[in-house]
Amino acid sequence: MRQYRWNNLEAPGFELLEFEQIRSGVFARSMVIGTWGETPGAAIYRVRLDANWVFHALEIRSLDGAAMRLNSDGMGNWTDGSGAPMPLLAGCTDIDLSASPFSNTLPIRRASFVIGEPQRFRTARVDFATLEVTPHVQTYTRRNDTHFVYQSETTGYESELSVDTDGFVVTYPGLFQLV
Repeated sequence: MRQYRWNNLEAPGFELLEFEQIRSGVFARSMVIGTWGETPGAAIYRVRLDANWVFHALEIRSLDGAAMRLNSDGMGNWTDGSGAPMPLLAGCTDIDLSASPFSNTLPIRRASFVIGEPQRFRTARVDFATLEVTPHVQTYTRRNDTHFVYQSETTGYESELSVDTDGFVVTYPGLFQLV
């Protein structure tokens, strides 16, 4: 079991993530304390990936009692916690957690990148303030072994992320810093 802790640079808060990779898959659980929009909040989430870093399940529970679950077959088909199909997310391969830099690790770890060649990913973006899930298109371009340019095609946002040798975010300028 390994731990990562990020300080939130945008507003007071932090994340403490425990991560384990075993033969059958990758498991992460995390506690996030921060401010989403104007509201202070806290949440615990769990993520299950297969051994190749393909997303399969997410569960979030907020301190205020709100909860949600997402499941994916790893081929772009999604269901909610009750098993109901979520056609809006069809074709999404990853999650994008608004309050966590961990979700950036998934495509960085899974995909084979060539320096300077952008790769596009369709993600299921989870807004921690509302637990609303929407499709989101992202592009990652590898600059070198420890730097990726992240672009949101959905919002137009762009930033250069620094990562460690395992693909975990070290610095997400203005948002997160690994402690």
